[in-house]
Amino acid sequence: MPVITGVRVLLALALAVVAIVHLKISPNYADIGSPLSLRGQFVLQGIGGLVLAAAVLTPLVRSLGRLDPLVWLASLGYGVVSLGPLVYSRYKPLPIPGF
Repeated sequence: MPVITGVRVLLALALAVVAIVHLKISPNYADIGSPLSLRGQFVLQGIGGLVLAAAVLTPLVRSLGRLDPLVWLASLGYGVVSLGPLVYSRYKPLPIPGF
């Protein structure tokens, strides 16, 4: 069990760091455009990361068993969604205004 706990702590720390970065850079983007602007997307992604980080560490999620795999899958999805555009934009320009 200590290894799984260590992995949970590392995952929560990584999620929190990415979430804080999203929240810190969100003011750099314009609040114009569709109902969910680029700034709003960064804020929502930051809040989502903090919620996932808390869920990874919450004993209630672990004790329910059924929710635990969902939290791990959501964390994986969050990582892909956060890292995907960054890696892609390294090689090709993103077709998104503001980037």
